[in-house]
This record gives sequence, structure tokens and C-alpha cells, in this order.
Amino acid sequence: MDSNNAPEARLRAADERDYALFARLFLELNTGDETPSEATFRATFLHRMRVFERDGATIGMTIFDKLPEAAYVRIIVIAPEHRARGEGRALMNAIATVLRAEGCKTWRLNVKRDNSAALALYKRMGMRVAYESTAFNLFWSQLDALQTSASAERAVVLAEREDEHVERAWSLPTGQLAQWRARPGNFLLRVERTSDPSDLGAGFVRFEPAFPGAFPLRVREIGSARTLLEACLAQRDLSKDYVRLVVEDNEPFARAMYAAGATTHMELFHMTGSLVSL
Repeated sequence: MDSNNAPEARLRAADERDYALFARLFLELNTGDETPSEATFRATFLHRMRVFERDGATIGMTIFDKLPEAAYVRIIVIAPEHRARGEGRALMNAIATVLRAEGCKTWRLNVKRDNSAALALYKRMGMRVAYESTAFNLFWSQLDALQTSASAERAVVLAEREDEHVERAWSLPTGQLAQWRARPGNFLLRVERTSDPSDLGAGFVRFEPAFPGAFPLRVREIGSARTLLEACLAQRDLSKDYVRLVVEDNEPFARAMYAAGATTHMELFHMTGSLVSL
């Protein structure tokens, strides 16, 4: 088809009738995660989801989080019947247009390390690999195998007034913590050291018991991971005997997870790029 005569593509906001589409395309991600229920879809994903259409046909979907100057593309998927036609790039361009209009200057995403087609697309969009991550499954019963902290410390609730300092300490986009805090069922915790209670860079975690997931989990010292996870344990969903956690750009921490008996769920690249120069 002549590109000049190609039907116009558009992104539209999802509505409650799009759950079936969401559920079908969620399976295409091959994450091994249970498909979110319709109730979870309405509460957590609906307001963030966009449907990609061309000439009335549904091509794919995306879910992204907009922050004051940055954006995080959480999900991007093209329906199988529309692949290998350049629709992935068309969808990325459509996302970029929306984000730039909202004032976002950078974007980021995670992609499986073995997804060569997606990696090539994102690089063509000007993105680069910032670091590697590994998603682990850790049974709560394996928590005792993690080393304890050598420092006297405890996990405390992250206060709103501390957000800016923690975001700066861990290179998080401005507004990320407030966005997570606003979502139902999310807990934000940080490490408080007895020797220096004002130190806000010792570690923090976002815990979502319903998933169950601990992401991100950032620690300066490996022992602090156990401090945070023990606090998460107290908030866990009793029907879930494990937690999914992601170790980002921290090889010693990853080795400690393997030593504790955790298993690899997924290996990822974290990619970032400019929306201004795209």
C-alpha cells in the first residue's frame, strides 16, 4: 500500500469495554504473569491505557505513565495479525507525539533481553540501554537465607515530604513516588539507619501485595534488602507464597538472590531516550 494513502492511525483512550482486548493482548507479552482481573483492569490499568487503531481496526495497545518531564512506557504490544507491517514504529511515534504534547522530554521502558525485534525498534527510536535488570521469584520462606544488614536499621513508611530526596538519590523521575503512592494497594517504604536517620538514600521499595511485586527495590547495601522485604512480609497477601522482585543494575545483589534460592523470572534491559531530539 502506498504510504501516502495509508489509513490514518490514532491512539484513543481505553474504556471499560476494552477489557477483552486488554486480556487478549496481555497474553502476547509472554511475561508468565496471571492476566489481571477485570476489577484490577478498571482500578489500575484503564486510565493509563491507550488503544492503537487504524481505519477502525484495532492494531495494538499501550500503557504508559506520564510524569512532569518524563514518561515510562509500561506496555506496548501489537496484535499478532498486524505484526511485521511497521505498526510497532507507528505506535511508538504516536506515543511520542502524545508525550511531547504533555511536556515530557524523556521516555523509558523495560524490554526482555532476548526480544531482538523490540530492541532493534527502540534503538531506531533513539533509545539506548541504560542498564540490565533481572526479575526474580523469591518464596517468602527463602527470606531467612538473605543476609542481614550490618547496620542497625528498620523499614519505615516513606513520607511525602521525603519524595524529592529519595527520587534524587536513586535517579527516579520527578513525581514517580507520588504517582505510585496514589495507586490503591501500594506501599512505599524506606530504610532508616539508627546512626543517621536523615540519610534517605540507604534503600527503598514499592510493594504491591496483590501482584505480588517489589519493584523497584533499591538498596545501597545488600543486607538492607532483607530489612525492606521483612517489612513487606507483614503486608503480604496470605494467599501468595512468593514475591516477584526486580534487581536493577546491581550484580552483587543479583548474586545474593541466587544464593538465597531465588529463581529467574525474566531478564531485562532498561532503555531510555530523548523525546526532544526524536
